[in-house]
Amino acid sequence: MTDYVLKAFETLRPDLDGIYASAHAKPLADWTKGQKRLVTASGAGAAAVPGLHLVGMAADVMFLMNRMSVCAFGIGAILGTEAQLGNVLEPEDFAVVLAVWAGEGGIADAISGKGPADGTGVGGGKVLGKSVYRILAKTVAEKAGLLVDKKLSGPLAGKVAGRFAGKLGGKAATGFIPLVGAVVGGGVNLWFLSGIATAAEQWFRFKVKA
Repeated sequence: MTDYVLKAFETLRPDLDGIYASAHAKPLADWTKGQKRLVTASGAGAAAVPGLHLVGMAADVMFLMNRMSVCAFGIGAILGTEAQLGNVLEPEDFAVVLAVWAGEGGIADAISGKGPADGTGVGGGKVLGKSVYRILAKTVAEKAGLLVDKKLSGPLAGKVAGRFAGKLGGKAATGFIPLVGAVVGGGVNLWFLSGIATAAEQWFRFKVKA
């Protein structure tokens, strides 16, 4: 499961311009609610028939990871627009959001002011005349060691994979129980997306003020 989860993250290729175009003008609450409905329905459907849930599990995991990234980038598009900054999305943003969600690298504490920013790359102002928000995710990902060759680093990957394995393992086990499997499957997907949405909002609210 761990290798599969990591591979799914590594193969994500979100269309940032497309996500920005579809999300930036929407109210934040409407965007997140829509994303939550999609993953809840997917999780329930995959586990609706006892025994057959394992057939749909792989596709459901891939779908879930994709929706988590789309939801996170969409939140960034909306908050960037609200701050009148336009498109602030960077490919590295999702790795930073994952770090906030998983509690890796001290990023969550640094952006909330509860911990030191040293070693995280979190900061503000301008670099060579360019507003930091335009390169902040890349800077944080590099300085905090979140990415290695555009893949999740070992420490971050371990924490993310651990959270996935624990929740998806329980989801698979309950999939054999009529009705319960469908309810749990949808609830697990909602848990993932809700956590990512919260982490994304924390990150992008900090980013647009940098």
